[in-house]
Amino acid sequence: MTTIMTKSGNNEIKRGTSIQDALDLLVSQGYQIAQPVQELDTSPTLIRPTMEITHKDLSNGRWYHQIGDIDLLNWRPSVTTQLSILDKGPGFNLWNRNLGHMAPRHRDAAAIRGSHVHYWMHALVAGSTVNTNMILNHIIQTNDESWRYFYDKEEQFAHSIRRYLASFCAFWDDKTPTPVAVEYPIYSPELPFAGRLDLLLKFKKAKNSKKESLILVDLKTGAPYPTHAYQNSAYKLGWETEHPELPIDYIAGLYVKDSYRGDPTYTLTYQTYNYDAFLSASHLWHEKSKTKSGNVLPTIKKEPPKEFNLYHKQTTKRSN
Repeated sequence: MTTIMTKSGNNEIKRGTSIQDALDLLVSQGYQIAQPVQELDTSPTLIRPTMEITHKDLSNGRWYHQIGDIDLLNWRPSVTTQLSILDKGPGFNLWNRNLGHMAPRHRDAAAIRGSHVHYWMHALVAGSTVNTNMILNHIIQTNDESWRYFYDKEEQFAHSIRRYLASFCAFWDDKTPTPVAVEYPIYSPELPFAGRLDLLLKFKKAKNSKKESLILVDLKTGAPYPTHAYQNSAYKLGWETEHPELPIDYIAGLYVKDSYRGDPTYTLTYQTYNYDAFLSASHLWHEKSKTKSGNVLPTIKKEPPKEFNLYHKQTTKRSN
C-alpha cells in the first residue's frame, strides 16, 4: 500500500496511512480534492488483422510470409517487387540518367523518408498526438540513415517530416474520413502477391455526395506513376478476398508534399481499377525471375557461422 507522511492543522497523517485515508482526512478538514482528469478515448475502432505477416528484403525482392512460417512455398513476393518489372516512363528514365551512379542513394533516401512519414501517419490515424521530439527520437533510434543524402542534420529531416504530416492533416481536415483499417496486411495462399494497404477510409467522394464511400487510399511522398493504380488494384482484390462483405468503392493515391508555400497542400488522385494490368506484370516478373529449375522462390543465402575457433571445431556453431 502506498503511504505518505505529512501534517495538516492539528491532525497528523502518520506513516503507514493509505492515500485514500489521507484524502478523507483532508476533506474532513474542509479541503477540496481535485479529481484526476480522465483523457477521452478518441482512438478509432479499426478492423484488426486476422493474421500477422512479416517480410524479408532479399536479392530477388521483398517477400512476405506469416510470422513463424519457414516454408518458402508459402512466401509471396510483394506487389511493388513484381511491379518493378515495368518501365516507369520517360520522365523517370531521364531522372535516372541525370542522377547516374547516385540514383540508388537517392532512391534509398526517398524510401526511408517515406517509411518515416508512413510510421507517423499510422500513429495519427490510430489517435496519437505526434510532436517534434517524438519524430527526432525516432530518427535517432532508427539505424538506417539513408536520409542523410537529402538532409545534413536530424532536425532538417524532422522538419521535412513535419511538413509532410501537415500535408496529410490538411487532407484529413478536408475529408473528415472515418478510418476502417490502417497498414492492413494483405496475404492469402490463393493470391500470387502480398503486402500492406495504407488506409481504408470512409468519406464522401464529393462534397455533394449523399453517402460515404469506402475508399482505399495509398499514401505517397513522391511523384505519381501508373503503377500506383495497379498496386492499389491488387490490394483491393486482396482485401475483398478476405472481406467480401466490405467491397471497396474507389481506389486513390494521396500524394502528400513538403514543398508547398503557405498552407499545406496535397493531391488526391482517384484511380481506375485494373487488376489485369497488375496480373500481366506479375506474369512477366515471374517469367523473368525463374531459376534454371523453373521455380520462383525467395533467394535466401546461407548465413556464415556466428562463432569461430581454429582448434576446437566442435564449438563452432553454424546458423541455420
